[in-house]
Amino acid sequence: MAEFLHSMAYPFLACLILTGIHVYLGIHVIQRKVIFVDLALATIAALGAVWGALLGWDVHENVLVIKGFSLAFTIVGAAVFSLTRMRHERVPHEAFIGIAYAVALAAIILGSSKLPHGAEELRDLQAGSILWIGGGTIFWTAVLYAGVGVFHFLFRRQFFAISRDPEKAEAEGLNVRFWDFLFYVSFGFVVTSSVSIAGVLLVFSYLVIPSVIALLFAETVRSRLLVGWVVGTLVSATGVTISYYGDMPSGPVIVVCFGAFLVLAGTFHFVFWSEHRVRALGHVVGYGLLAAAFLRGTLYFEHRKELEIAHLLETGSPAEKMIALAAVEANPELFDEVEPELEAILAEGDVEVRLRVLGLVGEGHWTQLLDEVLAMLTDPDDIVRE
Repeated sequence: MAEFLHSMAYPFLACLILTGIHVYLGIHVIQRKVIFVDLALATIAALGAVWGALLGWDVHENVLVIKGFSLAFTIVGAAVFSLTRMRHERVPHEAFIGIAYAVALAAIILGSSKLPHGAEELRDLQAGSILWIGGGTIFWTAVLYAGVGVFHFLFRRQFFAISRDPEKAEAEGLNVRFWDFLFYVSFGFVVTSSVSIAGVLLVFSYLVIPSVIALLFAETVRSRLLVGWVVGTLVSATGVTISYYGDMPSGPVIVVCFGAFLVLAGTFHFVFWSEHRVRALGHVVGYGLLAAAFLRGTLYFEHRKELEIAHLLETGSPAEKMIALAAVEANPELFDEVEPELEAILAEGDVEVRLRVLGLVGEGHWTQLLDEVLAMLTDPDDIVRE
């Protein structure tokens, strides 16, 4: 337990900070019906980071410079989103936001392909690396979010008026585009910081999913904030726990937990607020059984991976060979298919991999290889023998 708290305290604290500001902004985003604005701005911020890396700045060593590029790109995106909002929309505003997201993501993929570790950089931008966040980053992020929170509190009347009814707000004398721009710029400050901490997918989940659940169960802004904060805290705690004990990446695990929580909340809302609860519950059970039957049916089309495992054992890296050995250990029926590759590993493979094979033979898993083990141990020049 002490090791868990030591490893996951900072990631969990970062999740709580993300929850605090993103639930509030998510309520605005949903009321404005621009659900993907966070995804678009987050991707534009990530594009700024990629552009900075292409100009020679290191993503890990020149963090402030990279954040500066992200912020600059985000401000440009905020200006575009505020200017493309039309009074009488012939094209939905969400369409422009979706186009911006698609173009920015394509540009990120193209730009990342020119970086030395492009695939890793793209993965980090999408999934984030919240597991490795430090206390200093958490502190300054909290300061930034608090500043944005104070700014929105001071001008809450203008922001909520435009989010709820922009036409009425304009009729009352508000400059909608000006306040839209301020909203998106302040939003951009949050997104720029959030993406560098948690990645695009997790930021989008914190923005939208708790707010959607809050809208299902609450009417006032205050109650929606409370529901959203509770949901974000519970999901964060669940996600980091599963991530730690399941040895899985924290960001994707938390995103999946958000999705599962949304399904559960939606199901509860559907049944509890139905006029015929028994019938509604029957529908839920029926749909659940259909989903289970569908997933069970797909298992009949499982593709056996003997050839892929054999290929990994023959040509893979040491780490890939270790993974393949674990797969063969878990599925003994695969041994006959890969026995030639195991013999080759014992003869001249990587030392660590050979030792792993020796260990499995010693445990009695693959006694068919005893002759090869004996030949290896009697070879005076074999380093493993020593």
